[in-house]
Amino acid sequence: MRVLLALGAGVLALFVVHVFTGFAASVFDLWTSDAIGLVAVAVCLLRAATVRRDRVVWGSIAIGLALWVAGSAYWDHVLADDLTPPLPSIADALFLGFYPFAYVAVVAAIRRHGHHVSAGVWFDGLIAVSACVAVGAELVVEPIVRGSAGASTLGTMTNLAYPIGDVVLLATLLLPLTLRRVAIPRSMALLAIGLAAFTLTDAIYVVQTAHGTYAIGGLLDAGWYAGMLLIAAGAASRDRVVTRATRLTEGGALLPAVGGVVALLVITLQVFHDRNAISLVASVLTLVLVIARMLLSLRETHELLDARAHDAVTDGLTGLPNRRALVADLDAAVARSGERPLLVVLFDLDGFKAYNDTFGHLAGDALLTRIGGALHGALHAGARAYRMGGDEFCALVPVLGGESAERIGAELAAAMGQRGEGVEVAASYGCAVAPLHGTESSALLRHADDEMYARKGTRRADGDRRVRSRPRMREVPSRPAPQHAYEDA
Repeated sequence: MRVLLALGAGVLALFVVHVFTGFAASVFDLWTSDAIGLVAVAVCLLRAATVRRDRVVWGSIAIGLALWVAGSAYWDHVLADDLTPPLPSIADALFLGFYPFAYVAVVAAIRRHGHHVSAGVWFDGLIAVSACVAVGAELVVEPIVRGSAGASTLGTMTNLAYPIGDVVLLATLLLPLTLRRVAIPRSMALLAIGLAAFTLTDAIYVVQTAHGTYAIGGLLDAGWYAGMLLIAAGAASRDRVVTRATRLTEGGALLPAVGGVVALLVITLQVFHDRNAISLVASVLTLVLVIARMLLSLRETHELLDARAHDAVTDGLTGLPNRRALVADLDAAVARSGERPLLVVLFDLDGFKAYNDTFGHLAGDALLTRIGGALHGALHAGARAYRMGGDEFCALVPVLGGESAERIGAELAAAMGQRGEGVEVAASYGCAVAPLHGTESSALLRHADDEMYARKGTRRADGDRRVRSRPRMREVPSRPAPQHAYEDA
């Protein structure tokens, strides 16, 4: 492929020399586009045949270039000497056949190397297309319409098809810039640059033709040849990432803003010049799309803020509310505790460290998730479970008539217990009732925490007595766990 590229570059260099010196005019005027075009087609076909994952991209662009080269050859060798060539002609059909395959190649490249395309990205792409159409209609379409005054309707439509195809292709090339994150390999960057050079040259050719200033074999033709060689260079290059680009600005605001400014400028020009219906409609459509994009961005911003607010009060591992949510809910619940008593139960896991050390952190995280789910499932309607961090959990339980705080705490702790594979994980708990043990959140949490660690100390002492091998050894008294001698009405 490098040999073919070197051959094409050599032909292009000789063509430039020919433009300035007139060297071998008969050869270069008739065969340059054929030679360079065939080189580009061959290189793209080789890439499509050897790299399967990019077959659609390079296969499509090879077909498009082949059609363009066939159109150029037909024009040079059949219609060039015709003083009144038909419009449209076979050459026009072949030239215009380039665009659909170029679109397929660009979209396939975006899908291949980009990420998920959201609704906002499609809006940005439509804004780019509409703004390009507005500018193209103002600068290109109007001269073509005036230059086609004596042509048939089909001929005028054929002349207009070229700038429209160029404008849509250029707008499509802007689409990757609207993606939040897209990897751009060198091959795709060269493909985009080559297509841009190709279509810009084509647009200048259409304008010059409309004004009668285009000269066959001039320097402008080098733009097509350079575009084809750049495309071929992309096909021959390795897929090294040139840039891993983010969107043009945070939230993709620049492209819609540029589209809106362009539309306003075109509308302003309409006041001082003859009105162009196509550019006016395209400009108005661009502004409508910009407004719609702003509304979509506003909705996305609200959704993002809601998601961040949810994450701020949610434990990422278990999905339970976190300590921040507990403090807020407890303050609100304590304020209503005069109407119905509120039970605060704190839990601390016994044996979790051993389980974590034995089976690893991933297994420990899975165990915490199961325990959090078990606590949530054991609560009645109106109660809520929380993970405070580490292996500490909490529950806020509105107390119904006839329920015992100790019984509720014991049942919830029992539901949280896990056994398996020689390791037992249990939960020590401590209770506090509002307003019995206080009317402030800090006082309730402190009371429940003291009771929980007292019960944990009792459990640890009982376990030591069960495994002690020398019964004559003096027992160390432990602090007994307090018992609530009341029934909450």
